[in-house]
Amino acid sequence: MTEHVEIEELLFEVADLREAHAKAPAILRCLDGAESQLMAAMNVAGTAACRGLIDAALRLLQVARPEIEVEAAPVAAPPPADDLDPELLDSFLNESIEYLAEAESSVLRLEADPRLKDAIDQIFRAFHTVKGTAAFLELDSITEVAHRSENLLSRARNGEVVLAGGAASAVLSAIDVLKALVGELKTTRCRPGRPANLAQLLAALDSAGEGAVPPRLEPAAAEQAVAPSAAPVAAGSAHADGESADSVRVRVDRLDRLIDGVGELVIAQSMVAADPSVGKEASRELLKKVAHAGKIVRELQDLAMSLRMVPLRATFQKLARVVRDASRKLGKHVQFVTEGSETEIDRGMVDVIGDPLVHMVRNACDHGLETSAQRLAAGKSSAGTLTVRSHQSAESVVIELIDDGRGLDREKILARAVKQELITADQAAGLPDADVYRMIFLPGFSTSEKVTDMSGRGVGMDVVRRAVESLSGRIEIDSTLGQGTTFRIRLPLTLAITDGMLVRVGDQRFIIPTVSIAMSMRPAPDQLFSVGGAGRMVAFRGRTIPVFRLSDLSKSGDEPGSLAVVLNDGDGHTAVLVDEILGKQQVVTKTLGDGIPATRWIAGGAILGDGRVGLIIDPSNLLARFRESGSETTFLR
Repeated sequence: MTEHVEIEELLFEVADLREAHAKAPAILRCLDGAESQLMAAMNVAGTAACRGLIDAALRLLQVARPEIEVEAAPVAAPPPADDLDPELLDSFLNESIEYLAEAESSVLRLEADPRLKDAIDQIFRAFHTVKGTAAFLELDSITEVAHRSENLLSRARNGEVVLAGGAASAVLSAIDVLKALVGELKTTRCRPGRPANLAQLLAALDSAGEGAVPPRLEPAAAEQAVAPSAAPVAAGSAHADGESADSVRVRVDRLDRLIDGVGELVIAQSMVAADPSVGKEASRELLKKVAHAGKIVRELQDLAMSLRMVPLRATFQKLARVVRDASRKLGKHVQFVTEGSETEIDRGMVDVIGDPLVHMVRNACDHGLETSAQRLAAGKSSAGTLTVRSHQSAESVVIELIDDGRGLDREKILARAVKQELITADQAAGLPDADVYRMIFLPGFSTSEKVTDMSGRGVGMDVVRRAVESLSGRIEIDSTLGQGTTFRIRLPLTLAITDGMLVRVGDQRFIIPTVSIAMSMRPAPDQLFSVGGAGRMVAFRGRTIPVFRLSDLSKSGDEPGSLAVVLNDGDGHTAVLVDEILGKQQVVTKTLGDGIPATRWIAGGAILGDGRVGLIIDPSNLLARFRESGSETTFLR
């Protein structure tokens, strides 16, 4: 191999240690290339003897490397990365983020079962690929961390080290450092320097696993545990998780411009279709063409929206790491279970919901789940179970966080609320459980006697609630003392498109999402009545449901409408009175802008066919606010 010849020539040129220091980086890059070619040759090795020779060559390279690395420490400030191909650098950054996420997930799998050889191989491949490409780009810090991690992983593959406990922690620390270095490179576009704790990390990687008894590794499904070539990864290459090579990477800004353009096309098409000259004076052929164009635009819109959707898998993997670290720090045995990780959600919502979920998971580990001794004393298993699951319900995504811990203490919450003068003792007696549990979302409210550095049940939960509501979602709590707690988050699939029913109230238009509409009706006068102080009610399918006027929201001053739209948000039915139902319409959601005060029950606005703006109602928050008030009169203040 050409790398071997280059190494020999470099070594012949080294006359003393001073030249060794200067030549060391070049020798290491040649070693990286040689290792990459040997690993690639392992793919096509036909016999066990051939694979043995290749493995022996790899071991010789690993023996030689530590002596050279001593002289390879950088002595100058890291140079900028502006000499690199921007597309090549972006490809490396994106691939590295994916590989490191997959490696982190595999380490967590190994801690549950250290015999999974395919998991070790996947981690090894991830580090080797990151190292090879980083070496090609002369990213010395990333190369050094990845290589020393690879040495540990090589020992794990050979059965010399158990990749659990301290060894797993060392690999996870290496992943964290690599993520930080990649993030720095992505932000500054300069080659990152050496982290302050690098020497400590490298020492931990070198000493990890010593004295542990290696397990007998289970063979992978396909015994081809070899790393891909270390050549730079081109855009459009397959992902490490087996994604088809037919896929292609697209810059996020280009994707956003495409989706914005499709949105404007939808608005323009609806304006053409709603034009009076098309509706009344157009020929039959023109009407057919307009209808056909509308069908194509809707299909294009659905396709564009699907490009925004990403699975929650990466978010759930991040939570697995949070649970692992929190349980070790707290000294608790926690089993983490995920379900529905393939559920898709709008890409723009994933980052926003990630931090609230992390905070809730820490809360559950710290204050929701008991210690093993407490659980055994309560007749439970020693290990607590924390489950995160998601599923699609109509046009919404539901994310549930479930723990089988101690549950929320209603009396403790009420006592703290009374102490903080949020409610009186008389009011506390009649509050339903749902209202009591919602108090933990109040700013600064906590039932914990002390606030730990991990979390505090209630401390920061107001931030969680605001983040969920910023996505036009809502959060619900179910809890049983001594048995556990369930937090349920409901989010729209996307914030970009809304299928809604266009209604008129006075001279204003509102869009109500069709997913929340159970039915519409024109109630007879004898179906509307009042019940005590609970406001007006309407008869609906053999029972009574509350009803209020949408005209009070619009401040139109008109008489109450004669049509009732019955809404269902999962907690029950409520009717709103409107003047006229104009028809079903798919609209592009637009934010109202900073100049308009935020209104909880308004999700945004949309440009209608006639060029006017219609406000999009958020039924969940609208009805939740109505139920919180207890009566129509209170709600409208």
